[in-house]
Amino acid sequence: MKKCFFALSIITTLFGLIACEPVNKPEQPTIAIEPATLSLFIGQQDTLVAIITPEDTTGILIWESSNTKVVTVDANGVIKAKSEGEAIISVVANAGTAQCTVTVQSGILTIDKETFECNVYESTQLTITKPEHKATARVTWKSSNSSVANVDSKGNVTAIAVGNAVITASVSGCKSVECAVKVNEVPLTFDRKHLIEHFTGDQCGYCPYGMYSIVDYLEKATTPTIWVSHHAGFNQDEFTISESLKLVSALGVNGAPAMAMNRTKQEEGLIFHPGYLPEITIKDKAKAAVSVKIEHTYNEASRQMDITVSGESSFATDSKFLLSVLVKENRLVGKQADYYYAWGDYMWKEFMHARVVRCMLTPATGDTIVMDNQAYSKTYSYTIPEKWVAENCCVVAYVTPVSNQPVINAEQVVLVEGTTGGEQYNPYGITESKGPGSKITFHQAQTSKIEGENLLEVTLISNTKVSTGYGDAQPVATVYIHTDAEVLTAGTYPIKDDGSMGSIAAGYRIDEKTSFGGSLLMYAVSEYLVGGQIAAAHIWRMLDGEMVVDEAGNITLNIKTCSGTTVAGSYTASSASYLPKINKSIDLKQMVDITKGFKK
Repeated sequence: MKKCFFALSIITTLFGLIACEPVNKPEQPTIAIEPATLSLFIGQQDTLVAIITPEDTTGILIWESSNTKVVTVDANGVIKAKSEGEAIISVVANAGTAQCTVTVQSGILTIDKETFECNVYESTQLTITKPEHKATARVTWKSSNSSVANVDSKGNVTAIAVGNAVITASVSGCKSVECAVKVNEVPLTFDRKHLIEHFTGDQCGYCPYGMYSIVDYLEKATTPTIWVSHHAGFNQDEFTISESLKLVSALGVNGAPAMAMNRTKQEEGLIFHPGYLPEITIKDKAKAAVSVKIEHTYNEASRQMDITVSGESSFATDSKFLLSVLVKENRLVGKQADYYYAWGDYMWKEFMHARVVRCMLTPATGDTIVMDNQAYSKTYSYTIPEKWVAENCCVVAYVTPVSNQPVINAEQVVLVEGTTGGEQYNPYGITESKGPGSKITFHQAQTSKIEGENLLEVTLISNTKVSTGYGDAQPVATVYIHTDAEVLTAGTYPIKDDGSMGSIAAGYRIDEKTSFGGSLLMYAVSEYLVGGQIAAAHIWRMLDGEMVVDEAGNITLNIKTCSGTTVAGSYTASSASYLPKINKSIDLKQMVDITKGFKK
C-alpha cells in the first residue's frame, strides 16, 4: 500500500512539473512596404522594399498595381509613374499582404512669355523652366500656324506673315505650356527678286525633265526670278559641294528632282517637284521688307573677286537675319542620266548643266547679320579656280530669317562685266545631231485581235535611222527616230506583238468595236527633241492615218484619233507657232515638244 502511494506521489509530482513548464510558441510573421505612401512625377521611378518579420521568413513576393495606367511595378518592386492619378501597390507573401499608396503628378513647366507681339521676319527666343527631375528632358516645340510664326527645336520663334499663332512647348510627363503670338505687318518698300533652289544629280534620270520644267516656267514668269542648282539630294557627282549637302540636310531634301521656291511652303510642302511650278502663285510679287545689293570687283589676272553685299530693312526693329552668298556657273558639260530623252544606258555622255552652285562664300544656311540702324553690310573675297569659266559665272546673294525660311529677297550679278554670265543657256544634251534626213510614213494597222497580229506599219520612203518598240505601261507600239538607231532600208516594216503584250492587252483591242484602242505613236526627231524620245504625255493615240516627215523636218499629218476626231495639216518650223524657228548658228539641240500644237 505504501509502495503504491509512493509511486503515485512520484507520478503526481512529475505531472506537476510537466504541467508547469512554459510553452515556446512561434512568432507570427508580418509584412510591410517601405515607404507606405509615395509621391512621384510622371516619368519618375522608385523601388519599394518589402519588410518581413521575422527576417528568416521565406516565400515568394508577388507585386501588383491597382492601376497600371498610372503606376506599374515589376517583380523586384521597381515602380514607374505613367500618368496623373493614384494607384495602390500591393505585395503578397506567406507573411500576408502589404500596400503602398502612390500618387502621380504632372511636372510643372513654366514659359517666360505667355503672349507677345512682333513684326514680320522678327525672331523671339522663348524659354521654359522644367522641373528638377526633367532637367535633361527634351522639349518639343510646335506652332499652330507655321505659315504665320515658325518655331525651331530650341524655341526660337520667327515671324513669317501677318496673323496669329500659338506656340506650344511640351515635355514628356509634364503639362504643356503655350504662348500666343501676334505678328504685325511691316512696310514692303524694296524691289524683290525670287529664288528657285533646284536639287539634282547626274544619276537622276528624271532630273532633266525637272530642269525643262523650270526653263518653261521662267519663260512664262512675270516676276524676276533667280535660279541656282545644287547637285545634291539624290547622289553626289563631280559638281557636288559640301555646302550643298549641308543645305540638303537643313531643308530636309530627300530626293531629286526637287526644288524650293523662296523656301515658302506650298500645298505640296516646302520642297516640291519642279513640275508643280506652272501652278504656283507667288505672293508679294513685287516688294520686300529687306533689300539686297551686290557690289564687286574681279581681277582677271589674279582671278580674285571682292564682294560687298549690303541692304536695308523697312522697319525700325533691328532684327537678326541670315545672309547667303554663292557663285554659280553656267554651261558646265558633264554626263547626265535621262529617262525621257537619252538612249542606250539612259545617260548623256555630254550634257550642258546650267546654274550650278560652285561654291558658297557663307555657311550653307548663311551668315548671321544684325541690322544696325536698319542696315547691314558684309564683305567677302574669293579666288576663282582656273578650271572655271569666269565669263559664265554669276554671284548670288539672298536673305532669310533665322529660321532659313522663307527667302525674303535675292539678287545676282555677272562676275565679269560686259558678259551675260552664261544665263541665256539652258540645260540640254549636246550629242551631235543631224536631223531626220529622210521621209517616213506611219500607217496604223487595223486588226480584230491583238495577239500575234500587226499593230503598226512603218513605211520608209528612204533609208532612215528608226527604232521601234512597245510601251511598258500600255499595249502600244512606238516609233522613234534618233541618231543612234539602226539604218533601215526603204520598205514597209510591221510591228508585231511578240507575246509580251498579251497579259495587258485585255480591254484595249484595236478594232471598230472599241473607242479606246489604238497604237500610241511617238514621233521624235533629234533635230527638235533632245536625244530623240518624246515623253508619253505628248503623244497621239491613233486608229488610222498617216504622218510624213521630209528631210527638212516639215510635217504633214492626217490621222484619225481614238476619239473619232481627225487631225490634219501641214506644219513647218517657219510657219507653226509651236515650233521653234530653226537657226542652226544658235542652237539646234534645244528640246521642243513638236506634238503640243496638234492637241485638241
